[in-house]
Parts: sequence; structure tokens; C-alpha cells
Amino acid sequence: MKRAHRRLHFAIWAILGPVMFWVLVLAITNRPSAPVNDTLPTQLIEEAS
Repeated sequence: MKRAHRRLHFAIWAILGPVMFWVLVLAITNRPSAPVNDTLPTQLIEEAS
């Protein structure tokens, strides 16, 4: 690889690396809560407890 090409790759990763990291962090911290499973009747739930 030529030196200019190597510098360009370094510059791209120096910018995109932290951006991808923060997008991942924000996606993990802002994910929706788990849905509530309301398929079982209430009597069955109370009996199992």
C-alpha cells in the first residue's frame, strides 16, 4: 500500500471508529424494554406462584 493510501485508511478509521462505538453505546442504552407476556390467564399465573 502506498503511504498516502495508508494515511487515508488511518484517517477514515480514526473518524469512523469512535462514531461506530458511540452509535453502538447509544443503541444499547436506548433499546426498548422487553415486552410483557400476557398470554397466560391470570388464574394460571397465580396458581403457579
